[in-house]
Amino acid sequence: MKKLKTKQKKQTRTELLINYLVDFINRYKDAPPSPLPYSNPWRLLRYSGPWEKLYKSYKYDRLRRDLDRLKERGLISYRTIGPKIQIEIKPAGYKFHEKFNLNELEIKIPSKWDKIWRVVIFDIPEKQRRKRTLLRMKLREWGFVQVQQSTWVFPYKCESQVAALCKAYDLRKYVTLFEGKYLGNDSRLKKEFNL
Repeated sequence: MKKLKTKQKKQTRTELLINYLVDFINRYKDAPPSPLPYSNPWRLLRYSGPWEKLYKSYKYDRLRRDLDRLKERGLISYRTIGPKIQIEIKPAGYKFHEKFNLNELEIKIPSKWDKIWRVVIFDIPEKQRRKRTLLRMKLREWGFVQVQQSTWVFPYKCESQVAALCKAYDLRKYVTLFEGKYLGNDSRLKKEFNL
């Protein structure tokens, strides 16, 4: 199976740090997803496998400053006892994490098309124009074809990816996904997707 993947953009330290904290918290199977148990955040970062690269780019005082910044933005809260710290990720932090992990979403392309079209239709209010633009940009990145102003078509399964996108931007009530057969002449669309 081929995969359509969104373009990777370089993550900021804020995005990397939130990703790291969510990833670390998710490693605790029996514990609730937040807060992080008391520990030295520097040590956690140092021995967390894929996050060693992040550790190497950090100085300890910068880590503390970044944690303070996340706290000021309302993404986390934390308290310290000596060298140890307890971090809790706030709902806004999880939402921030979801948005910046949209880059990881992939659409798998099967070797054979099932002859079903996927149609995304949306009616997003003008006051949420920025979100509407972000949605259009992401659909274009994934390879959707625009057939009318707010109607986009794709030939492969993409329900979970579109749902994740709508959840991240809080657009679920404005977006509808249909699946079905095209009753007219779909030769132009087939040509767009090399089907």
